[in-house]
Amino acid sequence: METPSPYIVKIVLTHRDAAFLGFLSWYGTFILPKHVFAGTNWMTNPDNQAPVGSGPFVFQSWKKGQSITLVPNKNYFKGAPKVGKLVFTFIPDSATALQALLNGETDIDLDSVPYTDVPSLKANPKVQMSLITYPDFAYIDPNVQKAPMNNLQFREAMAYALNRPVIADKASAGVWPAAEGMYPPVISWAYNKNAKLPAYDPKKAEELLTAAGFKPNAQGVRATVNLVYFNIDPFTSIALLIKDELAKVGINVTLVELDINTWTTRVSVQHNFDLSLLSGFQGPDPDALTGRIGPGGAENNGRFSNPQINSLLLKGEELTNQSQRAQVYGQIQSLMVKYLPIIPLTGDREPTVVASYVKNLPWTGAEGKVTFDDFSTVTITPH
Repeated sequence: METPSPYIVKIVLTHRDAAFLGFLSWYGTFILPKHVFAGTNWMTNPDNQAPVGSGPFVFQSWKKGQSITLVPNKNYFKGAPKVGKLVFTFIPDSATALQALLNGETDIDLDSVPYTDVPSLKANPKVQMSLITYPDFAYIDPNVQKAPMNNLQFREAMAYALNRPVIADKASAGVWPAAEGMYPPVISWAYNKNAKLPAYDPKKAEELLTAAGFKPNAQGVRATVNLVYFNIDPFTSIALLIKDELAKVGINVTLVELDINTWTTRVSVQHNFDLSLLSGFQGPDPDALTGRIGPGGAENNGRFSNPQINSLLLKGEELTNQSQRAQVYGQIQSLMVKYLPIIPLTGDREPTVVASYVKNLPWTGAEGKVTFDDFSTVTITPH
């Protein structure tokens, strides 16, 4: 990595990586100010409590547990934002947060809109409601290094036994789509629409379990597995639905609900689980699959490894022609359907509600497209 001038960074890679620029500009990669962090522990640096950035807004104040206030960055390279202040208010209860918006106390409800309120909000002329689509889905991550998850027929039986449309509908009050394939379709160029998950067929699931040697006992139970998940929704709701669905074919699921730190230790470090639930962005590039199902992947908690898939993941990373890369990732998704390293359940479509007088938000009217929070272009009309 070199800096030949104050405004140029030159990075030389050890091999071709078509995904590199996308990940470099993705939401998890930021420029850090050297004069603030050099020679310090980045995790404990006191300036983390009053961060320095280069975005459209700059930090003004933080009232712990209450709010964060930002003001326009007059030196922002696209020009200073048009609103004079941006205040993020923390309201833990989703119903209270929505009511604050409807009462005119806030202008935007970002992350807490109850799914059951979506129909009424669509019909409310005082607000604009957008369903923001993310390159994400909730999925089951089986520990393929442990019995019975190391049995492909057992994993296939689970895929047939899970009624994904019912799970998606009940967990989100009809807001989420059911997953149909092995990659989020919103990144359309990389999505293989023909690599479809098995359709719901509990009879087929029972046949597969019997063929694999999992015969029902006197209570009708063929196998007992644990499912480890975060103690927050939607994971709690999805876990309960999975338990109900799998019980119908004789798979007894023991639910293990943990806080995120304990979950991380048990699942990601100790690999002490049969099934876990996971979600997370799978963009901006399909090379994100490497982290989910590739060797040593950070989210490959089930430690799946397949030589053919591993080879294709490397090829997809090194190719630079998008149509050629699409073919490679299409092959990977077909193999994922065959070997089921993960079992996707639901897509991710989240409601965001904005007062009608707030204009020029990037997600307004962008249903079905990938968008992110960007308040630099926002304007407030008289009301």
